[in-house]
Amino acid sequence: MTPDLSPAMLKAFLLVQIGHAGNLGASLPPARKREDAGRRNAEKAERARIRKAASISDALMAEALAGRLANAALRARLWSALGIVPETLGVTLTDDGGQEPPAYDGQGDCALPLARRVRRAVLHPAGKSHENILLQQPQRETRREQRGGYEVNDKLPIFDELDRMTDDRARAVWLMRLPLSLLMTYQSAIRRRFSAMGWPEATDYLDVVLTACRSVRDGSGTMSGHNLTLMLAGKGLSESAERRAGA
Repeated sequence: MTPDLSPAMLKAFLLVQIGHAGNLGASLPPARKREDAGRRNAEKAERARIRKAASISDALMAEALAGRLANAALRARLWSALGIVPETLGVTLTDDGGQEPPAYDGQGDCALPLARRVRRAVLHPAGKSHENILLQQPQRETRREQRGGYEVNDKLPIFDELDRMTDDRARAVWLMRLPLSLLMTYQSAIRRRFSAMGWPEATDYLDVVLTACRSVRDGSGTMSGHNLTLMLAGKGLSESAERRAGA
């Protein structure tokens, strides 16, 4: 699958990132966002942060938010400010707003669910180097989790916090902000919680993050190759939370 880094997609990601910052800073529900000064201030601050990280002017930022920024170098700087480096995805941006696709091995996967696409991309890379192979860790219940007839992991204070939540948007934020060390250590308990809620987007997000954590990092020691997929998974989780809250 070739990542879409078009001006329209850049606009969408910028709006999602700014909107997510607003959700974190909000003091009122989304239906009252026009009255919410905390949300507005958080969105304004995030927009300024992205603009400064990309070293572009207010006018160019406005062009990007309108989906009209075509310049390749400027778009690349904005994508990098969002944590997505086109070069690491094998994509070359062009000044007409387009892009040149990466080399592709011909194995179609666009119809696969997001989490399965990530696992396939890592488990079956085009290159055969061992550096691209997933460092697999078995996903199974541990004896520690089942000791004494109850789930030890379910007794942690962090799960008490989740249990007290009554809003799916708050639960989505909890999952996206959970430290990676806790997410990996208590993945089974987390999966049970969200599966019991009938929330497939949440368990998909968990799968995407775990797959990224278990992959060999790039030469700079980061997971930049997974940033696009992680952001898409987070976007899907946030949108599903809004839908569930409005149901």
